[in-house]
Amino acid sequence: MSRSMSAPAHAAVLSVALLMGALAHAAEPMRTANIAERGLMPSEFPRHHAVVPNVYAYEDLLTSDNQTITTNCLIVVTSDGVVIVDGQDNAKQGQALAETIKKLTPQPVKYMGLPVNFRGHTGAFCRPVIVVP
Repeated sequence: MSRSMSAPAHAAVLSVALLMGALAHAAEPMRTANIAERGLMPSEFPRHHAVVPNVYAYEDLLTSDNQTITTNCLIVVTSDGVVIVDGQDNAKQGQALAETIKKLTPQPVKYMGLPVNFRGHTGAFCRPVIVVP
């Protein structure tokens, strides 16, 4: 079944894309996802912060090749529901993401945009346990 995004959801995703492009040129970011190189601890994750009103950056961790790195999602809350941009690696991380969304809004998750289609980005969404009512 194919569903089109509502106008508010489409506008929110477009706004976020434009904002992210502008932020990319604003400051030189640290160019690593390795938490040890960034001076971060696993106990600080998962975490989220507001980018702009109703748009949140969400981070969790993935250990691969003997390093622990951050994984990121974008949570966009619209009047039509929640849009998730990107996914998490497994069901446990997906549940943590769902719990965060429940704390942010009573809106249901309506859409998910995936930049790639492989397990590292979609593994958390293979079970209905992470569906936010």
